[in-house]
Amino acid sequence: MLYLAEVQKKSGVFGSGKAGLKLLAQQRSEQSWSPASGDEIPFDDAKNSYGAGVLVMVEVGANKQVQGSPREAGSQLVKILQNFSRFQEKTKTQEEEIDQWKASLTYQAEELNRRESEIQGREEEVEQIQEQLEALEARKVEIDAENGELESSRAEVESRKQELEAAWAQFQGERENFAAQAASLDENQANSLKEWLTYLSEVVATTDDPSEAIAAIEAQIEAQQTLCNERRAAIEAEREQLASLEAERDRQQGELQGLREAIAGLQSELAGLQAGRDGQQSIVEAKQQLAAAIGERIAEADAIAASLSQLSVSGGGDDDSELDVDRSALEQMPLNVLQQKARELQEELEKGFRFVSDQEEELTMQRMDMNEIEAKLARASGDEQNTLQQELADNQEGFKFLNQTLVGQRRNLRKQERVLNVHQNTLWRRLGNPPEAAASGGGTVNTSAIEAQLRQKKDEQTNALTALEAEIAELQRALSEAEGVLAAKQQEFDAQAAKLEEQSGAFETARAEVDRAQARVESGSALLEAIEAPLSELGSGCARLKESVAAIGEAKASEENAIAQLQEVVDGLIG
Repeated sequence: MLYLAEVQKKSGVFGSGKAGLKLLAQQRSEQSWSPASGDEIPFDDAKNSYGAGVLVMVEVGANKQVQGSPREAGSQLVKILQNFSRFQEKTKTQEEEIDQWKASLTYQAEELNRRESEIQGREEEVEQIQEQLEALEARKVEIDAENGELESSRAEVESRKQELEAAWAQFQGERENFAAQAASLDENQANSLKEWLTYLSEVVATTDDPSEAIAAIEAQIEAQQTLCNERRAAIEAEREQLASLEAERDRQQGELQGLREAIAGLQSELAGLQAGRDGQQSIVEAKQQLAAAIGERIAEADAIAASLSQLSVSGGGDDDSELDVDRSALEQMPLNVLQQKARELQEELEKGFRFVSDQEEELTMQRMDMNEIEAKLARASGDEQNTLQQELADNQEGFKFLNQTLVGQRRNLRKQERVLNVHQNTLWRRLGNPPEAAASGGGTVNTSAIEAQLRQKKDEQTNALTALEAEIAELQRALSEAEGVLAAKQQEFDAQAAKLEEQSGAFETARAEVDRAQARVESGSALLEAIEAPLSELGSGCARLKESVAAIGEAKASEENAIAQLQEVVDGLIG
């Protein structure tokens, strides 16, 4: 099982002790780690001399025994952090996509509910129109039935008229015969003629008068025409309302178009502000990176000055109280053991120097990689710029982590060097050599000129850093103002977008209302035309029938008058 561990070193009686590994984290899968128990397991670092506090990757078996050789964990931790950072960015992107999907689904649900409400409203209108259509169809059937009855009455009147005309023709013939034979009538002939006149009177009297039926039909036609007129007035009112709705729809469409054009202008302006903000932010980030680099150089100058300060004094003058070295034990230690211990410390220090040198070389390579990415970023644009910015951020994060790791390792090296100096000075003195020979160069090193140059360079770098920080502060102030302007413009854009969405909904509602009103007007007009056509024909037929009935009445009156006159003549002859 792969573990992340920290090298632990416990000092012994003579300044050395056994090394151990404190288990910090355990790998569960390729991308999954979990905290370890924090147990410390023994570790033989004879072949791999790591300083205390160094993080390593190590394979540990089930029996808590180290398997294979540990390897330094700096670069792998950087990769893990980079993968974790990318995973966070991907998760953030997915969360934003999920939020967008939720917003889209919410809008679609609202739109679906609105459409469903419109469909229900249209279904109710269709049901009402269907009910009206059924009522009108039923009334049309009634009118057709009444029209049939009227035609039947008209046919019956025509038949009665023909019968009367035939009877009247026959009566006229008899009358002429009677006038010719009036002088020679006997009693039987007179009685026969009287019976015939009585029959004609009964035939004329029994003819039904259809005036009441015609009046009832006219009343029904007038009632239906009144309903049609009311319906036509309602349709005209709906037509006027339709014109008003169309005007309102056109007005809203014009406002909507103007709002869309305004939003397009705002979007273009917003894009320009965002581009300017991004440019200012890139300049600020570049200045901040330069300031960080200057700060690193100042820190390096301080570290070099500290090293020179240590070189300028003898090894015996250092404050070694924090080194946890028992000087009395070193005085009592056999010379061969002390010499072997000093040699081991020298080898361990050289290994540490080589390791730190390798890490510093890797740090330099990462710095060069970042410089190359920054040069590419200055020439890139669009998606390539986003990719390079992400890559630069990952490299900066790895550079920062590795640099922080090296700070602790350098501190451990200085501490190991001082421990070695104590052992070497003690050995040198016990071998009978004068104390001055304990220094690595054979005496005190005069580094004042170098330190003066370092202070001058440091002051120059500090002044440059101060000026750069002032410039960064001014740029950040300008960037903050640009952010404020951008936020205000974004707020205006969001407000206009919300207004556009609201007006779009109102426009769709107005357009749907226009469609419904237009459908009502068209369906009502079609039904009214379907009813008025047969109703007009029925009125015309009723008028013609009324004229025929009037003519029949006049003929009937003439016939009755003639029969009455003839009866008087016959009664006079018989009397």
